[in-house]
Amino acid sequence: MNDLDAIAGLAANLPSLQAPGSITSLLGNKNASATELKEAAEGFEAVLLEKLLQEMRKTIPKSGLLDSPISDQMNDMFWSFLAKDLAEKGGIGLSGEVYRQMQNEMNSQAKPPALEQLL
Repeated sequence: MNDLDAIAGLAANLPSLQAPGSITSLLGNKNASATELKEAAEGFEAVLLEKLLQEMRKTIPKSGLLDSPISDQMNDMFWSFLAKDLAEKGGIGLSGEVYRQMQNEMNSQAKPPALEQLL
C-alpha cells in the first residue's frame, strides 16, 4: 500500500472528501491540473484540521453562558472557517506533502513502467 492508497482510504471515510474536485475524485485522473491538485490537497488538510479542532474543542468545558442551538451552529461555522483558512495559509504543511505525492503519482502513471518493474 502506497501513501496515496492510505490517503484515499482515509478520504473514503469522510463524506466531504467525496465531492467533485476533491482528493478522491482526482486520484487516478491523469488529466488533473496542478490547480485542481492543489485545491484538493488544501481541502483534504482543511477537513483534517476541522476534525482535529472539533476534537480539541470537546476538551473545553462549557460555561453555560452561550449554550443554545444557534450558538452551537455559529461555533461549528467558526471552527470550519478557521480550519479552511489555516489550510489555505499553509496549515500544518500536510497539503504541500499531499500535493507533491499526488503530483508524483500522476507523473508516474503517465510514464511507461521501467523494464525492472515488468520483470
